[in-house]
Amino acid sequence: MAPSKTLNFVIAGIALLAVDYCLAGKSKTLPITSKEEIQFLHKDDQGPMNFTKSKDFVGNIGRRDAPVKENILIDVYAFPDVSVRKMDESTCLKLVDRVFGSSTQISLERSGTEVSKTPRSGDICEVTMLDKDSQAKFPERRFYARLINEKVYGFVFKKNSATPNAAFAEDAKKFVIDLR
Repeated sequence: MAPSKTLNFVIAGIALLAVDYCLAGKSKTLPITSKEEIQFLHKDDQGPMNFTKSKDFVGNIGRRDAPVKENILIDVYAFPDVSVRKMDESTCLKLVDRVFGSSTQISLERSGTEVSKTPRSGDICEVTMLDKDSQAKFPERRFYARLINEKVYGFVFKKNSATPNAAFAEDAKKFVIDLR
């Protein structure tokens, strides 16, 4: 097996273990609900797994039945100090910098930003981040930000292959839109 395939299997295995831990009900709750069965793993229950995350990181959502397997483990960020009534591109890009760091200091680059209206959920911001490092274990990340229950949350979905996959982005966006 090629090293990259082995690494992908290891990453998938770790993600499944984290989802299993979430689904075992051993974590704190998140004031967000979904139509899907989801579980939340609070950052305090993860030990050293989250040492590289920003201070806004609150934990992970596990989705055992995600249609796109790369979307079974999602990073969740809360921004209690951000007060907006409507998501706009400027606010969204500030949140991206808080989650990933300044674009001048990281290997990630923005390849697209979109703020769109949803039928029931208000505005949602989507930012695609591509890693310039050809050996990165997650060459693409999708960041979504939106208001849920009048609080600003961010969600990061990580794609572990550079192969284009429209289903990855469609599933991620649909999931975030459906959160309550």
